[in-house]
Amino acid sequence: MSEAKTKPLLLVICGPTASGKTALAVRLAKHFKTIVISADSRQFYQEMNIGTAVPSIAEQEGVPHYFLKQISVNQPYNASTYAADVLAFTNSFFKEHPLAVMVGGSGLYISAVCEGMDELPDPDPEIRLSILKRFEAGGITVLRKWLEELDPEFCKVVDMANPKRLQRALEVCLITGHPYSSLRTAKTNPREFNVLKIGIELPRAELFSRIEQRTDAMLANGLIDEVRSLIPFRHL
Repeated sequence: MSEAKTKPLLLVICGPTASGKTALAVRLAKHFKTIVISADSRQFYQEMNIGTAVPSIAEQEGVPHYFLKQISVNQPYNASTYAADVLAFTNSFFKEHPLAVMVGGSGLYISAVCEGMDELPDPDPEIRLSILKRFEAGGITVLRKWLEELDPEFCKVVDMANPKRLQRALEVCLITGHPYSSLRTAKTNPREFNVLKIGIELPRAELFSRIEQRTDAMLANGLIDEVRSLIPFRHL
């Protein structure tokens, strides 16, 4: 009887910002002679570089990186689309290679690749704009009250201080006519690869110091000008 073929491995490095994820991912990729897949939901965008801490060519140390600065902020992109793109990429990559490294701090995007996610409708620009206008006019309190009317169950688990999460839940409710919570199944989809996650933790004081140093460096490198250049896209 022949032995079952060993599945390839997706090695995932996760942790808080400025914790050293990128450096560790590069070290591991060099050791295993493989590539790095970015799982940072802001490093995808071509117009963002400083504030998103896109690794420089020097920091990449010759290791091929994928899903960095591949789309414009004008292009709709979400965790579901990202997962489909990554799975298509790894399906091809793993035919010739046994291991790839993924790194990033966007937990939803990592979960979408590793476990799958619920099937939700694509964004509706008109509905999204109407929600945004109500948010701009009345603040987050308006979104909270609105969502409490449409989906009180989801209000029990969502971060009610996160306007983006509230806006997306409202959008799904309005598009489907059903509570967002009723569409969340938490179903895990089988993958053709194994997953090993490595989480980085640092002492609180050390992490805060690293974040402060990174922020100072970003400001020195032109962060304010980069933010100004993104103001025209604030409605997206």
